[in-house]
Formats: sequence, structure tokens, C-alpha cells
Amino acid sequence: MEEVEREDGELCGFVERRAGGWHAMTVFGATLASGVHHAR
Repeated sequence: MEEVEREDGELCGFVERRAGGWHAMTVFGATLASGVHHAR
């Protein structure tokens, strides 16, 4: 799980890799978005 921070260093949320995709969450654990990485 990787932290996502604003330019001023404040923690905004997290991004987690999941089965070939990703899942973005707020600091409090609410889901923001999910997606799949497609091979190019």
C-alpha cells in the first residue's frame, strides 16, 4: 500500500495494488476508485 500526499506533505489517502489493478482509498478507508491496468 502506498501513501498519497499533497504537495505540502498532508496525507490524503492510499493506493493498493490488487490482482493486476488498483484500489484508491481515503485516509479513513472509504473507497475512492478502483481500476485495472491494461497491458500496452
